[in-house]
Amino acid sequence: MKKQLLTAFILFLTYSASFGQIEVGGSKDATPSSKVWIETNVYNFGNVPLGTPVSITFEIKNSGNAPLLITKADPSCNCTLVDYTKTEIAPGEKGFVKATYDAKIMGKFDKRIFLYTNAFEGEMDLILKGEVIYVKD
Repeated sequence: MKKQLLTAFILFLTYSASFGQIEVGGSKDATPSSKVWIETNVYNFGNVPLGTPVSITFEIKNSGNAPLLITKADPSCNCTLVDYTKTEIAPGEKGFVKATYDAKIMGKFDKRIFLYTNAFEGEMDLILKGEVIYVKD
């Protein structure tokens, strides 16, 4: 019984962490800095018909007190096209990262977009999931 409760608790934490709000960035001292706030970094398309491109737009908010700049949004494969806000995002304002997955290969997919900003060193991953299925006409 304890093992089942522990497993359920771990699954709950994993689920919560995958779909919770995320805020990264800021400075360790009092200097002005930008922060990236995003509702969730994971989107599951569910079942996607073969050959049908699907898109999602992630809303990016600057919750800091200095301009935010998305310096690069790099997809993990050529099957994903990315567009994003290329101008500075003022404190309190919103930008976007739009990802379009080209569903040309059947099966489950888990694709990433590596998001680079001036808010922190390193990248934040935006994750696209789903399964491409054959739909008989």
